[in-house]
Amino acid sequence: MSGSKSANEKQFPGQHDGEVVQLVFRQHPLVMRKVLVIGLLVKIMLGVVVLVLAGWFYRWMGWYYSLCLVTDRRILVIKQKGFFNLTVDEWQLDGISNVNYHIGAASLNRLERYFGVITPPLAKRLAFLV
Repeated sequence: MSGSKSANEKQFPGQHDGEVVQLVFRQHPLVMRKVLVIGLLVKIMLGVVVLVLAGWFYRWMGWYYSLCLVTDRRILVIKQKGFFNLTVDEWQLDGISNVNYHIGAASLNRLERYFGVITPPLAKRLAFLV
């Protein structure tokens, strides 16, 4: 900013006539350390909150759109995995000769411990929670 401007040209508002700018500088970025650290922590915390909410929403969608339907002729199991993966399994009731079930005391899934898993012995293996 110095040297190339004429003496009559003003380089900043409020500059006096004949005043020449010798040096322009800013403070070191280290003076903003408190704001930078707090801003970084806030962004990290918001990012964690957004990730937790996205994970919860993903799990909720899988639960909400997964159904077991029992009609007078068949059993339908509709499972939603992710946003775009939907599987539908159908069992004819007259094709089921017996039903196996298992209630595990040491199961990792708490719901399986209280309700159990029912598995009809068919050619296609499929288990669903009741």
